[in-house]
Amino acid sequence: MTVSDENFYQKASAVITTNFTYPVHLTNPFLGLTSLDTIINVTSGLAFVQLTKVPVYCATKAFFHTFTNALRYMLKARNIEVTEIIPPGIRYRSWRKWNS
Repeated sequence: MTVSDENFYQKASAVITTNFTYPVHLTNPFLGLTSLDTIINVTSGLAFVQLTKVPVYCATKAFFHTFTNALRYMLKARNIEVTEIIPPGIRYRSWRKWNS
């Protein structure tokens, strides 16, 4: 998705909702659990090395990386471990579309 795509705003909004809003929303109920000792978030290498053809996706992954780091800092006093998993890059069919 690029800024020149038709319906860019709608597509961007969907990516933001999925990769930005939902993780924050889904984290919130667990923070009240007294038995919570670990949070594991799966982010992406695209938080660090952006593809210009998918700027919104990369930006949301950078947000999620930063959010995970902030959670780690904020929850340290409660002895809650916050782990970030950054899977390796893989090639799949859409890869050709993004890199053409």
